[in-house]
Amino acid sequence: MNKFFTTALLCISLSFISQPALAQQQGIGIGAMLNSPTGISLKGWVNNNLAIDGAISFSLAEGTSSFYFHSDVLYHGDAVNEDLNLEQGSLQVFYGAGFRFQWFDTQNDPIIGLRTPIGLNYGIHELPAETFFELAPSIDFSPSFRFSFGGAIGFRYYLH
Repeated sequence: MNKFFTTALLCISLSFISQPALAQQQGIGIGAMLNSPTGISLKGWVNNNLAIDGAISFSLAEGTSSFYFHSDVLYHGDAVNEDLNLEQGSLQVFYGAGFRFQWFDTQNDPIIGLRTPIGLNYGIHELPAETFFELAPSIDFSPSFRFSFGGAIGFRYYLH
């Protein structure tokens, strides 16, 4: 088992070193996000300002299980690097709209609604990676009408 973790760590380290700089705003990123939801995060760039992201999460516990999925279209504003004197990365504000789906085995009907995420995206120049923070007000339509807030922090690594 230790050989597996050592080999995996070596492969990940080598992939970070061999990637070209500033990989965000192109390609597909995969990573993790924490809070609401906590799960796997994906992001694909359509052009320099537009991206499609999504998250998937599931929980298996004794007596209950759940599944969560959302997808958003995100518009990224101009980088605010010069205003903040950032040299090691690129900070952008983003906002968008999307949908969410959540299922609990203890409920008969799934929860379906709309999301409007807004947040900050920090692309790291030396790595094909980014960190992000988002808040996402949501309106659920099914099985009943309700308003809620979600939010998460996360990290994505870009594949080429």
